[in-house]
Amino acid sequence: MEQSDKALVCPVCGLKNQPDTERCIRCGVILLADATTAQVPSEIADQIKAGRSGVTQPLSVHRHGLLNDGVVLYIAGEVRPLVIRGQKEFLLGRRTEGPLAEDMIDLTPYHGHLLGVSRRHARLKIDGEDTFVEDLDSTNGTWLNERRLAANTPYVIRNGDQLRLGQLIMFIYFASASTKQQITLKATDTAVAFITPQRITAPYLASNVSPYLDAIIGLQAAVDTLLGRAPGPHGINAINVNAENYSVEVDLEGVTDAVQVIQDILMPWRRRNRTVVAQLRVLAASGEPADAELDQALRVAQDNLSREILREILGGAPEGDTPHTVERLEAALPEIEQEQRFIAQVAPHLRILAASTLEIVRSTA
Repeated sequence: MEQSDKALVCPVCGLKNQPDTERCIRCGVILLADATTAQVPSEIADQIKAGRSGVTQPLSVHRHGLLNDGVVLYIAGEVRPLVIRGQKEFLLGRRTEGPLAEDMIDLTPYHGHLLGVSRRHARLKIDGEDTFVEDLDSTNGTWLNERRLAANTPYVIRNGDQLRLGQLIMFIYFASASTKQQITLKATDTAVAFITPQRITAPYLASNVSPYLDAIIGLQAAVDTLLGRAPGPHGINAINVNAENYSVEVDLEGVTDAVQVIQDILMPWRRRNRTVVAQLRVLAASGEPADAELDQALRVAQDNLSREILREILGGAPEGDTPHTVERLEAALPEIEQEQRFIAQVAPHLRILAASTLEIVRSTA
């Protein structure tokens, strides 16, 4: 038993090796009993360096839980991203002995030991609208876009920048701290009962645009409730009508998450479920209730959409592509109850957003 307590755990495959083992008997990785960070062997560094030219940013950044309090790390060679929420400052490094520090992001599962990541390698800090990275005098150094950083000096890091700890490469993404943005709405889909007007009138704004904007604000409120946030200043600062192309430009505040959900999830869902959308539009135009069978089918489709949004907000992903999530939020409700409450809260808003012929054709922060 005593020998087991002193076993050397391989940082790559997780196998427990005997205390006097120099290399993992399963995968051959060098084992360091003192848990200090060794310099990356030159032959390994050369191989990694040769292959690093082929490392690129993710072609399509799927925002796994990337809301206005989230950070996503895409680690080279990994399918699933690492999602961190609710933290303004945290360390990147490796777990050794004892419990994991509250502010530590453990990179051991990403071959951090083999790739030269120190126990306390670098610090990321979000300060207002800026995010900083600081090398903590690591053994193998920290690079920002392949520029080595001086130790103990904070550097501003931008959305999509490449960060390299030793030989471990990652890309960092985070949401803008600004809560103001402008969206452009346009009736790009004129199917079924709705036709783009020859000119935008007050009744059109009242019957089409206003409910759409109210639904955006309602969706944002549901997201805030789910994440345990205090209600923010959700509102409309200005509305401008572009008479030339029949579009409406809206200056919004405090609804960045809802706009992102609409663009990333709702609009693709509408394209995949055209029959459901058409049925919702017919019902909206007629004002008549659906029969029991149709009503049940629409509810199922809408609940599935709600669950897809819920997975995204909580750091989820499509099946088979689940991200590693570092939770900094305390679950106030059991999972099933949380899901049911969220579905009930977003249901009226999603119905409006799904049935509307309006689309967000442009958004700028």
